[in-house]
Amino acid sequence: MLMYESNEYRASKDWPYAIAAGCVVYKTQGKKVELLLLTRDFDHDAYSAGNTDQPSYHLSKGHVNLNETLEDAAKRETEEELGAKVSITGYLGSLHHDFNHPRNRNTTDKTIHYFAAEWIDDVKKTDNEHDGREWVLLDEAIKLLGVPNPKGEDEVIKRLRVLLDITNGNARD
Repeated sequence: MLMYESNEYRASKDWPYAIAAGCVVYKTQGKKVELLLLTRDFDHDAYSAGNTDQPSYHLSKGHVNLNETLEDAAKRETEEELGAKVSITGYLGSLHHDFNHPRNRNTTDKTIHYFAAEWIDDVKKTDNEHDGREWVLLDEAIKLLGVPNPKGEDEVIKRLRVLLDITNGNARD
């Protein structure tokens, strides 16, 4: 049995496990921290929960290719989806969830690893999976990625805030 039908750690009919990686892209100006988020218009986003007449916000992420490091996958997906060149500055941990695919009617056991990544430059337009991208303040990003977002990506943004506090010498006791 071939565990992964493609060249990536993507679930298949016979193997329900997937591994993905992505970045939380940020830039700082003084004490202000902005994050670059992906957007989907309400009519494009079949996977969002809650109020479907509003756009949804997402972090860049995607499946890890076979023989690819998590860091390389995160940077590649960020360039493909956000059109941004980045420098990874830290690991933010992972999120794990069961994803119920409405069209394929299967459940995927998925782990997504996230990295903090400082924005360097724009390299191209976003891919066709999303409708756009938007720079938002860190605290606003927590709200936009929070409830009713079923992915829990707001937790990853909270981890970034702690990492940046530690890095800048503002660690809490």
